[in-house]
Amino acid sequence: MIISLYAGGMTIRDIQHHLASTIGTDLSPETISNITDAVLDEVLAWQTRPLDALYPVVFLDALVVKVKENNAVRNKAAHIAVGVDCQGVKHVLGIWVQQTEGVLGVGLRGWPTGPRHLIACVTG
Repeated sequence: MIISLYAGGMTIRDIQHHLASTIGTDLSPETISNITDAVLDEVLAWQTRPLDALYPVVFLDALVVKVKENNAVRNKAAHIAVGVDCQGVKHVLGIWVQQTEGVLGVGLRGWPTGPRHLIACVTG
């Protein structure tokens, strides 16, 4: 979970707060930093990996989390896109942290090579 949140753009302090508020785990910023540093190269490779041109189905969802920013607590949306390839295997296509919840704000921007054809399944 720490790696997914970090890859999605959350800060060490954001991750610390998220873990404490969602699953009651209290980790120091140093511990979280050690975990992220240990896999940083793999995270960067994952973020820039090429994606298939076709995912017949893509599931998009978001979880609103409370994040402390500039001495104030704000709600942010952690979005995730999960694609199902032609063999039926699920792949996490991306994770984004944004100010608000909503698929239109996420889009497919930033993917090195992104899907050109998809059917998106969303709720809400």
